[in-house]
Amino acid sequence: MMKITAIATGFSLLSLLYPLSAEAIQFNQIYVFSDSSADPGNVFNVTSAANSSGLPVPITPSPPYFEGRFSNGYNWIDILTSELGVDLIPSTELTVGEPIIPSIPPAVNFNFGGATATNSVNFAFGGAQTGLGNVFPELGVGVLTEINGFINDLNVAQTSANPDALYIVWAGNNDYSKGGLRDSTEPINNLFTGVTALADAGARNFFIPNLPDLGKTPRAIIQGEAAELTQVSAEHNAGLTTMFDDLRLTYDDINIIPFDLASLFQEVITQPDEFGFTNVTEPCFTELGVCSNPDEYLFWDDIHPTAQGHALWGDYAYAALQDAGVEPKSVPEPAFSIPLLLMGIGFLLQSTVRYRNSL
Repeated sequence: MMKITAIATGFSLLSLLYPLSAEAIQFNQIYVFSDSSADPGNVFNVTSAANSSGLPVPITPSPPYFEGRFSNGYNWIDILTSELGVDLIPSTELTVGEPIIPSIPPAVNFNFGGATATNSVNFAFGGAQTGLGNVFPELGVGVLTEINGFINDLNVAQTSANPDALYIVWAGNNDYSKGGLRDSTEPINNLFTGVTALADAGARNFFIPNLPDLGKTPRAIIQGEAAELTQVSAEHNAGLTTMFDDLRLTYDDINIIPFDLASLFQEVITQPDEFGFTNVTEPCFTELGVCSNPDEYLFWDDIHPTAQGHALWGDYAYAALQDAGVEPKSVPEPAFSIPLLLMGIGFLLQSTVRYRNSL
């Protein structure tokens, strides 16, 4: 397993703050269905294969992007799964043959030969919207495409989804920031469709973060869309809360673990110095090049977090899971200092009270 140094938040003391459930939970597998925020290199693998086959499809430059990710380092899923002690395999590395089906435009190969049923897999794909579409038409992979591909592979393996695995579903950014939607109805319906499809296939444990305020991203600010994206972000998150209630009514044994990413993001935006950031409004990487101090920037480009931003996201996601009684398969080595530990505990106390009062 890779060793990742993250902004840590004092998790060794969290058991004193948030008592774990009577029976601790350990997930033996993890599956991720998301977009570029969690993409471990799937888009890079597909576009690289397309180019090697003579099909001119743009590739995310690496460097300055890191190993096919949409940031300058590991993303939040890398951080989270490392802390949980689970190794994820990019879905494109499990495809039978090349990760593309040669055509114009090239089609992404979702033939896994049953391999995704027995491995922890990250299906996240850059540009994915909540439905079947992608903001890059030549890629054509949305979150529902990812989920359908997984379920089809379960059918190939003649098995059902592992009820003891954790299923992480996060999307919506591309529907609003790049897709132009200003109504959350369709994205919420897509997410509901995806989660119910997984639940019907046997999945029972879901980790679903809400959206940060997309109106605070450099893209929204530059394009003059801040107010409308702030509004639709709030509507999306309200829709998620309703969706959770509907899912719990439909499946009496479903376990939904929400994560209030919106509150964490707002805290960083309003008090950046508390988290080590000096710039939370501008991108580090622009057409002029890379800034000299990326660890002090929240945003790597106009929409994606820096490695430091992802580390914070991953660490607090891990804390949310611990609060729900989840334990890692193996205990990772701590990578924090006492000041960061105390800072993290302070935020967790504030944001958790706010979040629980909102439910």
